[in-house]
Amino acid sequence: MKYVFEGLIIIGIVALIVTIIKYPKDVGRGILGMLLLPFERMWGIIRFFLLPLELIILYLEKKFEVNYLTKYIDREPSTTKKKTKERKQINFQNFRKYIIVNSTSEQIESELNEADECCPEVNLEDHSIARTDSYSVIEIPRTGFYGYNFMIQWLTNNFTKNQIVGLASNGRTRFLTISNTEGDNDMIGRTNTGKKFWVSLYDDLDNKQFLRINQELELNSELTTESLEKMVKNAM
Repeated sequence: MKYVFEGLIIIGIVALIVTIIKYPKDVGRGILGMLLLPFERMWGIIRFFLLPLELIILYLEKKFEVNYLTKYIDREPSTTKKKTKERKQINFQNFRKYIIVNSTSEQIESELNEADECCPEVNLEDHSIARTDSYSVIEIPRTGFYGYNFMIQWLTNNFTKNQIVGLASNGRTRFLTISNTEGDNDMIGRTNTGKKFWVSLYDDLDNKQFLRINQELELNSELTTESLEKMVKNAM
């Protein structure tokens, strides 16, 4: 029994070392999140006791039409508080799915394979990569809604110096998607009709296939579905 227990410990240590070597960024983010958790809770408690003062400040600023202090207050620290003004239902299996990366690196293929290993919802069957002189277009026809968004986020986290944009189109409806690097595991985007939306990776996206419409979202991208379609056409 003693040797079995020791063997399990050794296997666990080896597995931990392999995980750290293979996925150092994910392990680092996990450790950092655990270290910051007590401070986030402490800040939440402090904000609770400061709430009366904050309400007084809001009242005075509204009364005198000024905005000296509240612009520095984080009014919405978590993306889970984003509002959904309406839902645009989609049937993602009928969409053509592309991810555009402004890089021609051979590392793209290896990152796709790693994403496939980490996320069961990613499906690389029949995928292809087309390259121009300045960018690459990844086509992933078999991937579902969750896997598609996960892959955009994965590539964004691993190609930090490059722009990663997803494009999905069924002919009539088209929308672009980018990873919200300032958010909490969510994606933001815009449809071909100009509607801004967000998607949370905490949702069961393969069973809840809709875009959360909210025109108040900030989307720092000059790209449009039309310009992305031209890029796809030029590459394919």
